[in-house]
Amino acid sequence: MHEITYISRVISLLILTSLLVISSPIFAQDGAEASVQDSMETSAQEKTDAVKDGFAVLSEGPRSDLEIQQVVKRYHKTLIYYYERELKTNPKLEGTIKVRLQIKADGSVSKVTVLENSVGSSKFARSVQKHCLKWQFKRLRSGSHTVELELPFEPPGST
Repeated sequence: MHEITYISRVISLLILTSLLVISSPIFAQDGAEASVQDSMETSAQEKTDAVKDGFAVLSEGPRSDLEIQQVVKRYHKTLIYYYERELKTNPKLEGTIKVRLQIKADGSVSKVTVLENSVGSSKFARSVQKHCLKWQFKRLRSGSHTVELELPFEPPGST
């Protein structure tokens, strides 16, 4: 069982690495809905700590890291839009917002907590929090999921 988990993680990392190479810094999406069946759905809760696509993730529950990353990637463009809009009033905004999402079995986000905000704008942090509440994950038969994300924000051209 551990070998299958390890192989699954390695394959997920290879897929994500490939996506990083072909995607833009703003994480452009191809428009396809993310639908990944994870063999770990029916297993006991898992804990992971990984860095993928620039988002540090602490994940606990039945959802795969790959599914979490795909949903974050899908909605990231809107977060960048809010950030760039906020940059117009404060061009020095830069940093990371760390959030904790509680995801219900139906795929909806029931609660978003801002854990850290080094960006320096509580208005922007509230925008991120409100937007994350609208995120939709795939429906599961049962089980809630908690995930912590570190969302980095840098002005365009600063990397």
